[in-house]
Amino acid sequence: MATPAYLTLTDVAQMTHNGNILEFAKEFVKNTSLFNSLPWKQASEALHDTTGVQGKLPTPQWTGLDRGVKPSKGTWEQREENIALIESWSETNQKTYEISPNGKALRWMNDRLHIIAMGLEAEEKLLYGNPEVDSYQPLGFMPRMNAVTDMYAMKSGERKKHVCLSAGGSTANGESSILLIANGAMSPHLLYPRHRANNGIQFNAYPFENVKDDEGGYIRRALSQFIMMFGLSIANRQSAARIANIDTSSSTSIGNISDALYEAFASFPKEYRSSVQIWTTPKVILEMRKLYAGRVNPATYRDAIDKNAIGDVMFDNFVIRQCDSMVDTEAVVS
Repeated sequence: MATPAYLTLTDVAQMTHNGNILEFAKEFVKNTSLFNSLPWKQASEALHDTTGVQGKLPTPQWTGLDRGVKPSKGTWEQREENIALIESWSETNQKTYEISPNGKALRWMNDRLHIIAMGLEAEEKLLYGNPEVDSYQPLGFMPRMNAVTDMYAMKSGERKKHVCLSAGGSTANGESSILLIANGAMSPHLLYPRHRANNGIQFNAYPFENVKDDEGGYIRRALSQFIMMFGLSIANRQSAARIANIDTSSSTSIGNISDALYEAFASFPKEYRSSVQIWTTPKVILEMRKLYAGRVNPATYRDAIDKNAIGDVMFDNFVIRQCDSMVDTEAVVS
């Protein structure tokens, strides 16, 4: 028999003691950090966002007083970003609800876990989502930055969409990344559908109603719905960069991070450089702390740093922040 989706009496017994709801240690729950840091904007359409991108500039010409000049013009292109839908439901059995010490609080505790899980799943796909793997996913940061380039986003004479530098690691499915994201006009934004009143997770708690169980008998259950629609827009491709191929087991690769960070910063236009946030995995932060031990002071939270920032290393006055959804098992980027 399948495990019920609603809280059973066994669940309630584990969640309560002497009529009180227990406090639980969140041993395995990660924090949602990168997703919470990005600003939102309303998309141009219900299911996608269209942005205009400047291409080539007009071409002025040197000429003489007695010669004419042919007209020229710049070029523009339209870029579309998709909006994805993530949804979850929870179920409450009224009989269990009514004999529980605090039915409302227990239902909310169970619903809250759905909200946490949805936030973490959304952040993971914000990083690694790829519609070519699953058409329902949004296109995340990493699949956009899937080819190693120089600081001008050039690779073998061809300009790529984003800057992606390499720290020199070569361990298959054992690499990490650092993600640099600017904050400003045309920088990375989360998208929500046009005509929708709010962004983020929409939570709907429905009342109890009669339904049939698996054996055809009637039972009263209540459903809670959790739904969110979002996409990622990077209108200006110079507002985000990646340092890939960080092998945390290689001192050479870790030693390459410093130069790669300087190069990545140099790739940003000047108007973005003061607003760059740097994100990476806990393991990379640990290795960087070892690398910079004795050379930098511990991170401090000053006016320019968000109060909830997780800072373990200072790099030229920028906090390198921990993102639990970034992994140390990435493939090698070539």
